[in-house]
Amino acid sequence: MRAVSAALLLALVGCGSAHSGATSSAVDSSAATSDATGDATDVAADRQAGPLCNGAAASCERTLSQVCLAGAHNAMSSAAEGWNFPNQNVAFPALLDLGIRALLLDIHRWDDPEDDGTAADAGPELWLCHGNCVLGHRRLADALADLRSWLDAHPRDLVFVVFEDAVGAADVKAALKAAALVDRAAKLDPAALPTLGAMLDAGIQVVWTAEQKGEKPDGAAFYLDVWALVQDTPYTFKSMAEIDRFEGAAHACRVNRGQADAPLLQVNHWVAKVLPAAALSAEANTLERLLARAAACEALRGQKVNLLVVDHADSGEVVRACRILDGLEARP
Repeated sequence: MRAVSAALLLALVGCGSAHSGATSSAVDSSAATSDATGDATDVAADRQAGPLCNGAAASCERTLSQVCLAGAHNAMSSAAEGWNFPNQNVAFPALLDLGIRALLLDIHRWDDPEDDGTAADAGPELWLCHGNCVLGHRRLADALADLRSWLDAHPRDLVFVVFEDAVGAADVKAALKAAALVDRAAKLDPAALPTLGAMLDAGIQVVWTAEQKGEKPDGAAFYLDVWALVQDTPYTFKSMAEIDRFEGAAHACRVNRGQADAPLLQVNHWVAKVLPAAALSAEANTLERLLARAAACEALRGQKVNLLVVDHADSGEVVRACRILDGLEARP
């Protein structure tokens, strides 16, 4: 990553946008979840219960609307890969090894000025960026190849992807096809969601969704309109007081985006006064605060929390919070 001057960074960040939004591999996946939650006893019990789905046998009999997936906001933006103003410390797809199963990713078309102009330079390509690609970027094709390799090694795990898509659907679908990831894509009908076990038994490992140009989930499409599947909460919190407000018109769990009948609930749980801050995430991602927000959102919205999304997902206990919400671990 090239160094960027402080003045240019301040100018560019103003242009950024928030999101408008049973094999040995399965055992390895469970071990990763155990490391993240510190609860090896529960994981060992799950291993004995039969095939696992996202690290738990119980999840195999549940639909997406009946499980909680720990999520990473702007999952492509990491300190580990030298991004400016990163939302995560750990690089994608290493986040998945921590137990993260929902990835919020931004796609843009960009011509990398470091390309040399030779025939190997294809011109503007699809990149994962946040707002302005100068602040940080990763070629989409490379990220998808890494995801495919991770899925190959973890055949009993399912990942939910939400693209903030600043490019056409045809371009993204072509990239997914080139990465050999279409045959692993879920084709969902919101009115009849399959269980995780049914999907994984059929080799389905990814739910691909998009905020702008996804298609109606009708049981045939695989690049899906996220807001037909998911409804969410606000995400522009500037203080802990705002994220902890559970009453009145400014309730932190109030309706934001998504159709009223969308079966999944996404809780956006991060604070950014101006820029992402690891210290704020450490405070926001405590088990007590995560469980309190989830309880408040479930009470207000009348739905289970299905995607619990945070900044700096390695800080705090978002994975453990989801296990508790799913009844896989006792509340402390």
